[in-house]
Amino acid sequence: MTFEANGQIYELKYNIRALRTIEDVFQCPLPELQARFEKGIGINDLVKFFQIGLMHAKPDITIEQVDEIIDAIGIEKAAELFSTAFQEAFQKKA
Repeated sequence: MTFEANGQIYELKYNIRALRTIEDVFQCPLPELQARFEKGIGINDLVKFFQIGLMHAKPDITIEQVDEIIDAIGIEKAAELFSTAFQEAFQKKA
C-alpha cells in the first residue's frame, strides 16, 4: 500500500521477509503478536513495525526517518496504514 508523506511516496508492505523480520525482532510468533495488537501497541512497536514494512523498498531506512514520516502523517494515520498493510499480508492472492 502506498501513501504520501513530506512530498514523497512510500510503500508499506509486509511480505514474507518482513514477517520473518518481525518475528525475529520481537522474538514472538505472528499469532501471538496479532493477539497483542488487539490490546494495542506502544509507539516504539508501531515505529519498528512501520520501519520493517518500509524496508523492502528502502532497505536502509532508519528509525529517525520513520519518526519523521510518522510525524508528517500522524500517529493515528500511521497505525491505520500499518493495520491495513499488515492484514493485506494474510489475504489470499488470486
